[in-house]
Amino acid sequence: MVREMFLLTAIAVALHGNPTVTIGSFALNGSLGASYDVGQTWALTLSGAPPNAAFTICAVSDSDPLTCVPAFGKTGQDGSWRTSGTFDASTIGAWTEWLQFQSGARSNRIAFTVALPSAGILAINNAPGGNFSVGQQWTISLAGAPSGTSFDICAEFEGTFLGCTASFGSTDSRGAWSRSGTFTADTNGGWTEWLRFPSGYTTSRIAFTVGTPISNQLYGLDFGPFVKGQDPTTGLVVPESQLVDLIGRIAPYTTWIRTYGATNGLDAAGRIAHQFGLKVALGIWLNSDSAANEREIVAGLAAYNNGFADMLIVGSEALLRNDLSESQLIIYLRRVKQAAPSAVVTTADTFATWLNHPNLVSVCDVIFGNHFAYWDGTKVDQAIASLNATFETVKNHYPDKEIIISESGWPSNGNAVGSAVSSPQNSAAYLLNFVSWARALNRKYFYFETYDEQWKTTSEGPQGAFWGVWTGDGLLKPGMLNVFQGATVPDNWSNPATLLPGGPGTPSIQFTYVPPRGSSLNLTGQALHVKSSDYYVAVFIHVNGGWWTKPYWDSPRTQISSTGDWTCDITTGGIDEQADQIAAFLLPAAYNVSLAVGDSSIPGNPGASAVATANVTR
Repeated sequence: MVREMFLLTAIAVALHGNPTVTIGSFALNGSLGASYDVGQTWALTLSGAPPNAAFTICAVSDSDPLTCVPAFGKTGQDGSWRTSGTFDASTIGAWTEWLQFQSGARSNRIAFTVALPSAGILAINNAPGGNFSVGQQWTISLAGAPSGTSFDICAEFEGTFLGCTASFGSTDSRGAWSRSGTFTADTNGGWTEWLRFPSGYTTSRIAFTVGTPISNQLYGLDFGPFVKGQDPTTGLVVPESQLVDLIGRIAPYTTWIRTYGATNGLDAAGRIAHQFGLKVALGIWLNSDSAANEREIVAGLAAYNNGFADMLIVGSEALLRNDLSESQLIIYLRRVKQAAPSAVVTTADTFATWLNHPNLVSVCDVIFGNHFAYWDGTKVDQAIASLNATFETVKNHYPDKEIIISESGWPSNGNAVGSAVSSPQNSAAYLLNFVSWARALNRKYFYFETYDEQWKTTSEGPQGAFWGVWTGDGLLKPGMLNVFQGATVPDNWSNPATLLPGGPGTPSIQFTYVPPRGSSLNLTGQALHVKSSDYYVAVFIHVNGGWWTKPYWDSPRTQISSTGDWTCDITTGGIDEQADQIAAFLLPAAYNVSLAVGDSSIPGNPGASAVATANVTR
């Protein structure tokens, strides 16, 4: 679609970073993307944008780098725009596209693939893929192809195209074909195979892995059941057969699964998981809809009372999203605990949220914390040191509470966030390093996540679709298998050199970016010569004649990464962007900073206990 346009306009524009503002609703054939065949028609539409706004179209494909076509179009008086055409052979591949406006804003992104129409359905052991062991029998079968036609077989191994074997076979008078055999040791790894006909058309693809029998299971996996084309925000009810298939595939690889809801079909997940011998941390999804929350709680308690849950997770990042207040969440937690007194009951949220809500800790049986070094912009080879430092911070702050990692992972594709690069290699490296850390220190965890889920691109960007250990088609991703076969890496998370940013020296704190007055951008800084797990940063702003705690009055602690970097949102209410002074204090983890709510001076004299301070007037 867009590639032929690029041939007419061979101008490449490099974009540096993502725009801070997203406007308009950009769609392909009325959706955010799908899979299409050559010969199908397409229509790009835009609505809800500013009127008479000129824009550039930008695209990334699996064969082209980032490319943009300047002066591509202009919205009408109603802020809309449309163009259409037909997919041809030059558009074959995977695409991500968006519109870039002259103001610096951009539209949402669309993601889609274009391929030749498939000529027949290929299956392995009557399925489009699966996970198999050396010594297991296999049957590859073809149905629905042209009759009496020869074909080649093509293969990828661990993401590398191996080529096609000519004249591999031919279909019978019904357009069918099959071949059987046994997986041998030299087939170990991840495979994708398809058949190619002389016409150029291909069959559907099968994706499968072959490995030695699993010797090491994960402690737990975060389980999302939504396959390609499904979106839970639409009220979709997950079919029970789908849950059986998805849970059954991963059952040999883990001892626990964690779900994210108890209604719309997910009420059957606990029962099905137990049938496969798995333990279940059953999620009760909470948001700002009290009626929906009531349905979730009733369903979650029913599942527990029927013996289909081993742990109850009441809400997931409800405080981080500001869907509930701390007091509202505590009421829900106490209600569930009272109804199921023998259950392990908690909620899930970021470790920063747990540090800033001790009242929440007191009503939960365990701390269930999320940590994503990727979203913090940390390099993958420093990510587990960052996780370890954060874990130690929380452990030191709440020494009497058990801590379980509720989410941690790394996407295999998508945008870079600071120094964090999403790639198949980094995704596999993070899983190996994470599991090595957890096994070495006997940490309990739920790894994020089981399968790729396409629907998450709407809220997370392109990387939202690539968090899975398995693809959305059920293929174990390249590089993941060795973790289940017992591979580990040595300790690279507790080296004092990695835990003391800047090395030995006098503790210091500095601002690395101070947003100008009137801006809503975040304040960033760096703390050096201190172990990040032993300290935190307290930030205060002076606005309208008074001092205020940031980022929130009830969240006074800003965590320090393992590299010493820290970020604080200083515009979380009122006229914060007009603050004329900013103060930051590097404080020991045991120090409880006083809260400022418009005080004439910073309360509690934190400077007396701080090992370093930073101040700026703007």
